[in-house]
Amino acid sequence: MRKFKRVLLLFLATTFTCQCALLAKPSSATKIWKIQCASCHGNDGKGRTSIGKALNVVDLTTEDFQALRSDEDLKNQIQNGSTDDRGVMRMIPFNGILSEEEIDSLVAFIREFKTEENSDGSQK
Repeated sequence: MRKFKRVLLLFLATTFTCQCALLAKPSSATKIWKIQCASCHGNDGKGRTSIGKALNVVDLTTEDFQALRSDEDLKNQIQNGSTDDRGVMRMIPFNGILSEEEIDSLVAFIREFKTEENSDGSQK
């Protein structure tokens, strides 16, 4: 429980810092990703950051993730955030923070994470 509280505090502090950084209103998906998303999901979308590991963030680059979630699903998650089974916030909602166009650009950005395969079928 103590570790959970520390992770939650770190998450909230990071979120607050990122929200303050958003005042610059970045225009590109890459800038938005770096400011709003990378602290949990990582620059590469794999979720291997300390916060991402603590929250058990899903790897956005996997074929399963990309295939099982529609663009509308991704947009809904970005707009409304998510909670765990106990109702604890895992991802803040960005509705009202990001415009619809910015959210759409993030969905397209997430789609670019799709893992490419080598000619022999192995993942790069």
